[in-house]
Amino acid sequence: MKDSIYRALLHATLGGFAAWAAHEWIYGLVIIICFLAYEISEDWRIKDHAYIDIRGFLAGFVLGIVIIEVLRLL
Repeated sequence: MKDSIYRALLHATLGGFAAWAAHEWIYGLVIIICFLAYEISEDWRIKDHAYIDIRGFLAGFVLGIVIIEVLRLL
């Protein structure tokens, strides 16, 4: 349980960073492509259910975009 929370927070934080880096679209795109390539290759080799990490990353990315847009409106 503790490991899954740590895993989710780690990947959500990376997703939030990618959202912040996406102010220059190429940086966000590079981070997302590299992250997906890493997760797919890791799942292919060790079968660690990478979809969990990708889901956490996407949740952090979406939350990061929402926070950035709300702050931009203020």
